[in-house]
This record gives sequence, structure tokens and C-alpha cells, in this order.
Amino acid sequence: MATHFFPSAYTLTAPLVIGPRLTPALIIALNTDIYGTISAEIVGFDEGPRARLSYMIDTSFGSAAYEAADLSVAPLYADDTPGDIVRRGIATICSFLVAEAEGYQATMGAEEPADGWYFDARVAEWAYLNADELSLAEMQLRGEAEED
Repeated sequence: MATHFFPSAYTLTAPLVIGPRLTPALIIALNTDIYGTISAEIVGFDEGPRARLSYMIDTSFGSAAYEAADLSVAPLYADDTPGDIVRRGIATICSFLVAEAEGYQATMGAEEPADGWYFDARVAEWAYLNADELSLAEMQLRGEAEED
């Protein structure tokens, strides 16, 4: 039986903020023509235990956002806060976006990768344009980047 958990508040640390969707978010390339926002929130828990997250990727390209609810974060630890869980989830999304950027770069979007897009072609293009920022953000979220 799944336990449902809907946090009333997230305690976030940089680089996460409360974004335009009023959910935890990571803003990439702010104040540029290629900015975007990755937002996520916990929608429940499954056995395992595993947290289920929904997420949205909004880009400056003006098209509709990419939305999905297919992200799981596991394992969960007794001292995990909702902010910790979302942080790990957004780091995972950044990792997938960097891989998507590599797939896009292989043909510059002229054709779909052999294994298909994880997100879609427009998100892949945005990820390609922001690959360095996404890679750095992933390292920061995982605590692997040196702070200045």
C-alpha cells in the first residue's frame, strides 16, 4: 500500500529556489535568451521506500512546457527532508538532460537518436545549448562542485 505525502513546505538551499510555478526549482541561464526552469515536487511515496516526483521543464523557446510524473527517488533515508528529496530528483533530471544534449549534438537534432528522446526534441535542443550549466548544476546539487 502506497503512503501519500504532500509536504506543506520545502526548505531549500542554493541553487534551488521557489520557482514561477511556486514549487522547488532550478533556474538555468537566468537573464539570457536560452534560460529555463526545472521544477519538481513530491507527489507521493511507493514501497521501497521510493518518492515519486512530478517535474516540469520550462524553456525560453516559447513552446509549452515538458511535464511528466515518472521520476522516482530512492533510496530514502530517515533524515531526508522534502527539500533533500527534490534536490536529488532535480540532480537526476539534470543528468538526463546532459545525456539528452549529447544525443542532440550527435546529429544537431536532424534526426532522433537510435534510442529515442528521453524528453523531446525541443527540450534536447535547449539542453544542448545549456549543457555546461546543467552539468555544473548537477554537481552543485549532489555536493560535488567546489564553492567559490
